[in-house]
Amino acid sequence: KGLGENKEFCLLISSESFLPGFCDQLIGANAGEKRQALVDFPVDFPQKPLAGKKATFFVDVVSIKEKKLPELNDELAKKLGVESLDKLKEAVRKSLLSEAEGQQNADLRRQVVDHLLGKVAFDLPESLVQQETRSIIYDVVRENSVRGATKEQLEQKKNEIFGFAARSAQDRLRTSFILDAIAQAEQIKVDEAEVEQQIAQLAQRSRTTPERLKAQLTEKGGLGEIEEQILVSKTLDFLVAQAKIETVAGA
Repeated sequence: KGLGENKEFCLLISSESFLPGFCDQLIGANAGEKRQALVDFPVDFPQKPLAGKKATFFVDVVSIKEKKLPELNDELAKKLGVESLDKLKEAVRKSLLSEAEGQQNADLRRQVVDHLLGKVAFDLPESLVQQETRSIIYDVVRENSVRGATKEQLEQKKNEIFGFAARSAQDRLRTSFILDAIAQAEQIKVDEAEVEQQIAQLAQRSRTTPERLKAQLTEKGGLGEIEEQILVSKTLDFLVAQAKIETVAGA
């Protein structure tokens, strides 16, 4: 039974590409050649009607391309908008360092939050927990739908999704209350210039103007959320700066 087709489909010939065993059956094919590929869909294949089933793919090899790394020279740098190879290397080095520092800072923040959650215990208003749980469920469902999950798949995992959302809601709310209390105690505040800067950065990512984005946020009551995000970030930066950090061998 024909289940579907795809034209102009680019595929990297690798054992990890597409379906298990599919690419192996295309090795040695020439452009213009027709081939059949017999595959077994994995038992955990996302689309349940196909999971564990056998299928035959009829393939027309339109063209064959080879991936080649370009030569590292000034010409390549200029194509990438940099004046020389040395400048390109410098930019890449700075980017990698910035990424590593960002990851390290994120790890430190996560450890600080885990430490606080392990030290402080208190009850939460049930209404807030339910509200936060619903919000997380909505985000999880939306994200998985974008990735191609069907309603049937989401329905099958509804208990797992709810359990994850309920646990995450508790941690998020406790973290929020703890950080708000620390911010008040340490007199950490958010000024208007910081909010404007954050809006400008978000606008650039969204390819819109700061004025338009600010108007949208104002209309939807989203400015408070921006302020809260900045306050949380500043409070975590404060805690990381005050923390005693130990490097563990082998970590």
